[in-house]
Amino acid sequence: MLIETVDSAPARRRTHRVRVLVGIIMLAVLTGGGTTALALAGGALFTPAQPASSSAPSPVLPTATTTAVPIAPTSVPSPTPAVATLPIAPHDVTSAPSGASWSIQLPGSSESCVQHTSYSIADGYALFQAGPKEASGDELSPGVGPDPCDMSDDGVTLTLVDTATGSQVWSRSWSWNGFANRYAGVVPVILGTSGRILVRTVGPELPSEVLDLASGSTVGSLALDTGESIRSAQAVAGDSGEVIATIETLDSSLNTAGPSRVARFDPRDASHPVWSTVVDGSALSAQVVTNGISYTSLEYSPTGWQTAPPGQIPYMNHLLNLSTGEISSRPEALSYDFFTGYTIRPGGYDTTGNPLTLTGLDDDGNQIWTRSVPAASSVVEVTTPLVRPGSSDQVGVGRGSNRVGDGQFLVVSPNSVALVDGLTNDTIWTTGLTGCAVDQSLYSGFDALRTEGATLIVTATSGTACRLDATTGAVLASLSPSYWPPTGTVARYELRDGTGTATNMQTGATEWSVPSDADEWFFAGGYLVARSGNTIIGLG
Repeated sequence: MLIETVDSAPARRRTHRVRVLVGIIMLAVLTGGGTTALALAGGALFTPAQPASSSAPSPVLPTATTTAVPIAPTSVPSPTPAVATLPIAPHDVTSAPSGASWSIQLPGSSESCVQHTSYSIADGYALFQAGPKEASGDELSPGVGPDPCDMSDDGVTLTLVDTATGSQVWSRSWSWNGFANRYAGVVPVILGTSGRILVRTVGPELPSEVLDLASGSTVGSLALDTGESIRSAQAVAGDSGEVIATIETLDSSLNTAGPSRVARFDPRDASHPVWSTVVDGSALSAQVVTNGISYTSLEYSPTGWQTAPPGQIPYMNHLLNLSTGEISSRPEALSYDFFTGYTIRPGGYDTTGNPLTLTGLDDDGNQIWTRSVPAASSVVEVTTPLVRPGSSDQVGVGRGSNRVGDGQFLVVSPNSVALVDGLTNDTIWTTGLTGCAVDQSLYSGFDALRTEGATLIVTATSGTACRLDATTGAVLASLSPSYWPPTGTVARYELRDGTGTATNMQTGATEWSVPSDADEWFFAGGYLVARSGNTIIGLG
């Protein structure tokens, strides 16, 4: 069953503050196990605001500039929502919210097992996803118990929201029997700047449609050959609206039953791909590319892998040319770190699975440097608070980053941290962490952030944090422990034990604190919001 709701709310005009990230030199490193915000009960939810006035003016999107940092959006009218061509800057909440600036109830089930995700589209616009439900029980397995939610009535809802005013632009819903499609998944793919979205539903006989971003209406359907199923899909940058997809042929029991392939095509016309390459294997995995380079790694298990001894399943490593579809074999594990403006290819792995050598590549694929690193080292990109349009807002260690890099990266070793220029390979400084409150034994799954001020913040898996001088690497006073809080250009916003707190990232001082019983806080379309079930509340 398909339900479609499109609001015809009058357009409005939004005025943007001009934001220039000047002297951006703050950095945060987080390791494994972080979450967007701690979902803890207690406190009081903000009073919902009334719906936006019908006399509100039409939206304005920021103009593109030639560089990602600094970024200075300006006021340019736009009649319809569109994917931003430049990264989205967060709007800091400089004073304690006295209540909700707006509130909206998203369509769909409010059961606790409904999964929630959002995607920032542009300044002031975000796509909210509610569903499918997460199957955590098993009625057929003794001792496991039933699912906590009604799986017979499952589905997903996508709603485009103006996060500056809280008004709904459009909403679309799909529903199905959750018992017949117990582990169905829905993955919206924002198709670059084409103005379209691929709604890829993973499961037999479930819809896969192409939507118009501005209206939510269906403009095409994804149709593959009989028995074929998409294993993964990533959007091609730009306005082509194409995807790079790994595709497998499955039987009625969802077992591999034929050839696999990787292809580039417009989802509205999958039968006429730009290219399609047959792969002699299954379980295809292509790394997602987030910069301008034209190739990636492709890993798969060769045909006949099912007969391999336990623990000895072979994996084939290939280089995939994204322009031509040509694949070429590589003798060792092949992976890339796709950073903003450059790419790093790790190699010569030690017994811990960490690289001993790094090779730097520019966006044309040319080798620009090589570097040896100590054993058990990790490599992490230094990012800014700006986020990539179309990326998920629910990020954290182990979930990926939606932030844009600043051209530098860290080499984090057991006893030191080095800050390195990504294009020249010059070491800016190296420092130890003696005197830091950070747990130095937990070096894995790093993330890094640079924002206003001259402070670097290092955070470990345990949530312990340390501040460093961005110019010299010298140890400063420690911050209170925190996992992956939403981060603006000035403050971080943490929800814990029923209290939401804004902390200045340069001084560690508390800017403000308010009670909140929301499930999570996060930035959506550049604006800080709180979610409690299906209710989204504007915080500033």
